[in-house]
Amino acid sequence: MSSTASTSDLGNKPLAPQDTPRDINMSKSAVAQWQKLGDQISVLDNLRLGLYRNIQSEKAFFRISAQVALKASTHRHSRIYLFVPPEHIKSLTLEDNPETQHKLGSGTVCLRFSLSTPPTLFGPKLALTPKNKAAGDRLDALRALASQLSFSVYTNPSTKLLPRQLLLLCEAASQHQLRSITALADPANLYDGEGGQAVEVEGLAGELAEAAPISDGEDASSHYDASSPPSDSKLALSPQYSGSGPSRKRRRVASGNPRALETPEIPRDLIEDICARVCDSRLADLKRDMTQQLEGLGRRVIDHTEKRLGKLRKDVMLKTGVIIDQEIEGLKSELQDSIRHEVGQVDEKCWERVSRLEQQLENNS
Repeated sequence: MSSTASTSDLGNKPLAPQDTPRDINMSKSAVAQWQKLGDQISVLDNLRLGLYRNIQSEKAFFRISAQVALKASTHRHSRIYLFVPPEHIKSLTLEDNPETQHKLGSGTVCLRFSLSTPPTLFGPKLALTPKNKAAGDRLDALRALASQLSFSVYTNPSTKLLPRQLLLLCEAASQHQLRSITALADPANLYDGEGGQAVEVEGLAGELAEAAPISDGEDASSHYDASSPPSDSKLALSPQYSGSGPSRKRRRVASGNPRALETPEIPRDLIEDICARVCDSRLADLKRDMTQQLEGLGRRVIDHTEKRLGKLRKDVMLKTGVIIDQEIEGLKSELQDSIRHEVGQVDEKCWERVSRLEQQLENNS
């Protein structure tokens, strides 16, 4: 069932309580799809779609992110972001129960974006050199997505977020009633406050340009020059957002209640980034400690065994000669096998624990 955000879709009757617009703070697994030249379809999976809306301030923000393995990063993966400010949305369509091969489970929906300006791609402040070919292909796909004016995103929203709420969000975005949430639109807040840089998309050069931060006192929309919008050839190189024309958003007036100040919430994908960094650091410390302990244990066992066998050899050789010497060699071999077995068990238990931690980290990612 396809549902387009429009006034006719909402009907003329008053909204029921469950249809009243609500704040949205959602980050869910997603798959992006767009059409290349020659009617070919490109698909990029294992994404995170962030949907954020503040009803009282009439602000919202959309962003898509993916993890990419970079050589310059100390972590296994670095998250790359695509910012989609509501000021750049021409239309946003919701499709319930779409026919798709993407396995996102029952309740999958499709959000179809039509933009006046392509998304802006942000990465960490380091060289975007992928660790391997798979990471390079993923980074190129993100750049390709960042150059699109039309694309679809498939996701499975939370059961707490009714499709009706998504439809109301699509309507507000399509009617240009929303402005960007300043805290989310500012790339300086990315990567634990270290800030991000805009990634050059045109030509897939892979170079970074400094992103202009947005101060707390100004809206993201103040960075859009409505009088002189940039040409399409410059959109991919611009680190700032460019205007898409005069604002047509409608303000709501609450009777008797002053407009409340915006209280931005911490996005889930930012929390996941912080958790991933902490887990990576603790896992590295655990591996280092386990290696040192195993090396020390091995040295102590070998030294003790050699001393014990040397003393035994000396005492027995004086009494029994060659036959006893052969028995000692057999005993030495048995002791070494036993030691190897014990050390192996210790090693196996340690690595089982490390494997469980790695599995937990992958599940959290």
